[in-house]
Amino acid sequence: KQVRRLALKMALSSKLADGQLVVLDAYPHTTPRTKDFVKVMENFDLSKALFVTPDENRALELSARNVPGVQVMLPMGLNVYDILKYEYLVLLSPALDAIEARLAK
Repeated sequence: KQVRRLALKMALSSKLADGQLVVLDAYPHTTPRTKDFVKVMENFDLSKALFVTPDENRALELSARNVPGVQVMLPMGLNVYDILKYEYLVLLSPALDAIEARLAK
C-alpha cells in the first residue's frame, strides 16, 4: 500500500512539474453538451485528458464520453496508469481534497 501511495504521489508530482496538471473550481456547464465540453478543452488547450470529479457529475460524464482521448473518473478510482496514460490531468477542486485525504493515510 505504501508503494502504491508513493507511486501515485510521484505521478501527480510529475504532472505538476511538467505543467500538465489543471485544477478547476467546478465544471462550468450543467447541461450535457459535447460542444460545450470541447470548448472547455480548447480554452485550456487540452488534448488527451483525464478528468477527476469528486462525485458523479452526469453533465460532465455525458459531455465527455463522445470525445476521443478523454476519460472521467472519481478520485477513488485514480491510479498511476491512468495518470500517465493521459497527457493532462484535470482535477475539480473538491476532488483534489479527496485525493489529498487518500494520500495522507
